[in-house]
This record gives sequence, structure tokens and C-alpha cells, in this order.
Amino acid sequence: MPPFIRSVLSVLGAFVVVAVLVGLATALAAQIMLGSTGPGTEPTTPFLVVNLTYNVLFAIVGGYVAATVSDHSPLGHAAALSAFMMLLGLTSWLINGGQPAPGEPDWYPGVITMLVPPTAVLGGILVTRRTRSQTRFSKRARESDGASS
Repeated sequence: MPPFIRSVLSVLGAFVVVAVLVGLATALAAQIMLGSTGPGTEPTTPFLVVNLTYNVLFAIVGGYVAATVSDHSPLGHAAALSAFMMLLGLTSWLINGGQPAPGEPDWYPGVITMLVPPTAVLGGILVTRRTRSQTRFSKRARESDGASS
């Protein structure tokens, strides 16, 4: 598979992972915290805080997936996921005329758009740190094998 195609698929695949996880968590949280997921159900402040929390965590997971699946530049792929999520958030905000969805406070769209996407980069950082520590460990093991031979 050409590197460009693999890069695009790693970012899109990671986005799908995030979207599915957020969708499932939102349905579960709404059922538990709001008692309903139907129209007219207004989110409470605790629900929105929980929602922001799992959105951040799942964005980190998405960045980790994008960085792991890509065959080069793990941090770049996590950053690409971050940029894609930011673009979607801003587009949604513009389509809604800068207004929050019904029942959401005015601060919510801005906070979720500015807070969640950058955290995807943390997933990429986790992958690069893991890779570096494995490389260092392997190098030390090779050096100690050479010294003991």
C-alpha cells in the first residue's frame, strides 16, 4: 500500500475509532445520567463534564491509533488527526451559526472544539515515547551482550 494511502487511512480509521467510542459512551452516559436520550433531553453540567472527560480520553486513544497504524511519523499522524477533528468541530460550529446545540450552554462548543482535538497529539507522544524506550532498551541489551561476549 502506498504510504500516502496508509497515512490517510490511519487518520480516518483513528477518527472512526474515536467517533464510535464517543457515540457509545454518550449513549451510555445519557442513559445513566439523564435517564433518556430522546429529543428535548437537556444535558446537565455534570453530564457535560463527563462528556468532555471521555472525549479527551478517546481523542488520546485516537491519536495513539493513528500513530501506531501509520508506518512513519507517528506524531505527525496524531497531529493530522487533531487537525481533522479541529476542522470538523469548527465546521460544525460555523454551520450552526456559532450557536450551541439545543440545550448546550454557550461555552460548550468552543471548549470541546479547542480542548479535545489537541489531546490527540498526546496519543502520538505516547507512541513515540514507547518506541524510544523500546529502542533504548534494545540498544542497551545489544551493548551489554557485546560486552559480555
